Amino acid sequence: MKKDLPALVNSLAEKYDPVDAVEWDIKFKRKDKFPPFDTGELVNITGYLDRDRCGLKIHIDEYGRVADNFYLKNIIDPENAEKYMGIPFESVVRVLGYRHEKYMISNCQNYDAVIVDITSLPLINPTLDELCRTSNSHAVIWGEFAGFKESGMDRFLKSQGLPEGTNMSGYSGNGICGRISLVKPDCERVSIDVSNPLSDILDNNTGAVIITNEQKEIEISMPTGKIVFSGGELENIKNKVPEKGDIVRISARISENKFYAAWCSPCILEKASEKRYARTVKLLSSIEANLSKIDQYISQHEYKEARNLIAETRTMELTSKQLDMTYELFQRMPELERPVFTSRDEYMGTMTKNYYVKSIDEGYGSRIESMTKDEFIEFAKHALSGEAKKNDVKTDATYLLRIAPDMGFDDACIEEVSRYALEKRIEKVKGHDMMEFNDDYVIGNIISNIWHRKTPDANQIINDTYEKFRTLGIKAPYDLKECHDILNKNLIKGGKDEC
Repeated sequence: MKKDLPALVNSLAEKYDPVDAVEWDIKFKRKDKFPPFDTGELVNITGYLDRDRCGLKIHIDEYGRVADNFYLKNIIDPENAEKYMGIPFESVVRVLGYRHEKYMISNCQNYDAVIVDITSLPLINPTLDELCRTSNSHAVIWGEFAGFKESGMDRFLKSQGLPEGTNMSGYSGNGICGRISLVKPDCERVSIDVSNPLSDILDNNTGAVIITNEQKEIEISMPTGKIVFSGGELENIKNKVPEKGDIVRISARISENKFYAAWCSPCILEKASEKRYARTVKLLSSIEANLSKIDQYISQHEYKEARNLIAETRTMELTSKQLDMTYELFQRMPELERPVFTSRDEYMGTMTKNYYVKSIDEGYGSRIESMTKDEFIEFAKHALSGEAKKNDVKTDATYLLRIAPDMGFDDACIEEVSRYALEKRIEKVKGHDMMEFNDDYVIGNIISNIWHRKTPDANQIINDTYEKFRTLGIKAPYDLKECHDILNKNLIKGGKDEC
């Protein structure tokens, strides 16, 4: 099968002695060594081809554990390599160096590397006889998706009248009550509040049947829930669940002659079902019509209408090209008429709305990205001060502090909003022995934000706010007291402000 992977194999030129290669899991025995692998070291790894912002990589999937990433520096044709995304294989790589990242999850490390050899490729749609004889740990199941086995979650969704294909994207609760976040097949996102949650709600154990070209049915067990797409022929297919009629390619583990896949195992859409394709065409046409109308509004100097429609459009599932078009339209508007936008980098994975923007809009019934800068400042003041009216959807007003810098607001604007919110929150607690939790939380976050941003008047704001609490005889929020104490201790010692 090596001849079928020219994008990889043609880049292999180095000769090596297999005896010199260490097993990837030796890292767990090198507990006192960091990073676990040395530059130049040969490592046997099992994983699958993937791509992210940093480039093409082998994503480790060994013993069911998703772990390290080896970013490939071989001369590999990207277009050709795209065909093999998610294909599991065993290989030998030479480590070129450790990649120092700002954040690290658990003990997962990233390295630059080159593939030296591909030692094992997966079976495709293996028969039982092939399973009994193979030593491979993975297989590729390729064919038409016939459907999922009903899970407890499916039964719950049916009881709520939600359409087939609805997928749970999140759950928060305490065992007595909770909230479930869901994504419908048409990409609409909804939330359901539940009390006394049934065990069905969190029962994700399921399975799926794939029909091969030879009309053979292959079943894959999915104990962690329905598998979601990691890529495919449609740009925004990532994280959606397969539906009947989709042609899929799934990377499955082999155990006791059966196939298993986690919800996040590689799953590629080779060809969309007729229904999925029709929905996609309809959605993209609707977005194109909106973009054309926005262009018309701008040409006619109807900027408020343009802002409203562009904000609405950016909540839809845009392609990368369509998302770029919203920024081009933004640039065509006079500066004072432009809406506030989060940066393109905030649209992760599928081109859906920034999480913080979405949460604030849902909680306040607002449309942030339709606001001018002046309108945003006024909204932020009233939201952070607690004056803005909220609906029943939970949100966090302090998200506004996180998105403001990304939208181009400088320290002066952030301090203006902060001063207003602090003043109103403190007025609210006058005459009380203690604060409500929400006031304590928001004040603490505001102080922490200006402290870490080191805004010009941060020290003065912190001292003034702390003094107001002392005068009122009310215990100051933890973050306020902490920053105040450190600030004044450093002023005495002449040290640096570090919190």
